[in-house]
Amino acid sequence: MPSEDPADRSARLPGTGRPPPEPEVERLREEVRRLTEEIGFLRLQLDTLTTTDPETGLLNRNGLVEAIEMALERLDRLAEPFALTGVHLPGLPELAAADPARRSELLRHVAALLTACVRGLDRVARLDERTFAVVAPTISRRDHLVQLNRIRSVLTAATVVPEELGGRDLDVRLAVVVVEARRDRTAEEVLGMLLEALGRAGPGRPELVLSP
Repeated sequence: MPSEDPADRSARLPGTGRPPPEPEVERLREEVRRLTEEIGFLRLQLDTLTTTDPETGLLNRNGLVEAIEMALERLDRLAEPFALTGVHLPGLPELAAADPARRSELLRHVAALLTACVRGLDRVARLDERTFAVVAPTISRRDHLVQLNRIRSVLTAATVVPEELGGRDLDVRLAVVVVEARRDRTAEEVLGMLLEALGRAGPGRPELVLSP
């Protein structure tokens, strides 16, 4: 006697040995489709949460590393250099702590200022309570210096922190890494170069690293 297909056996109604009626089969198929779509949506949400800072809507560290990886891949394929700018605001946590209820509003304000300073194809990220970064693909040294000066001018302006958010100026430290050849560097290594440069930067004295 031929053996029974396990799939046929599992499709039968429990306790009867008979397959379910066609309407029931269609209902089960529809349920599987619905659950599959729901799982896909939840995966998309998870991917978004793992690369996005929930307070500002900017990229988080994971998202920044992905953006650097994309810039490195573009550099490999098209020989297009890119720049990574770091923005360090040492006094930001203290300013936010002065009015905890408006902390997120202050962070979003700084994020909006930074986003307004860059091009549409650039990616802005928040690394921690006082550090932000910008990945600028396909940009020349000259154009990036223009962008750097714009960021410095906007963040050091007297109106950078509105009166309702504390009304204080910000101490701004800037660093730039311009990458013109990959040389087997990873995204984490490029980010490490930026963080080291930020550690050397002082008020009004950007640290520039040209990485051939």
